[in-house]
Amino acid sequence: MNSSAKKYNNIKLIVGISKAFFSFVLLLLFIVSGYSQAIETVIHNFFINSYLKLIVFTLILGLISAIIFFPVNYYVEYILEHKYNLSNQTFWKWIWENTKGMLVG
Repeated sequence: MNSSAKKYNNIKLIVGISKAFFSFVLLLLFIVSGYSQAIETVIHNFFINSYLKLIVFTLILGLISAIIFFPVNYYVEYILEHKYNLSNQTFWKWIWENTKGMLVG
């Protein structure tokens, strides 16, 4: 493996580990601060079905996560890929691909 590929892999690894760590910390803070309970209370006022409450809560949590980690994802998935000539995707096509991935996820 050449040095450019090693550098690319190291950057992706460091960012991936950092993102996982910060996701855990943010989720912990979200629970400890009471925001999760506040969102659950609001959802409880609108929905009766427990499964629907879970789906809506998960969607809200996913949206918050997507907003918080957008800059990191933009760097790793768009900027870094273009820097190492691994993608020729336009910004809007990248946004569309991520939106589809989020909807499927």
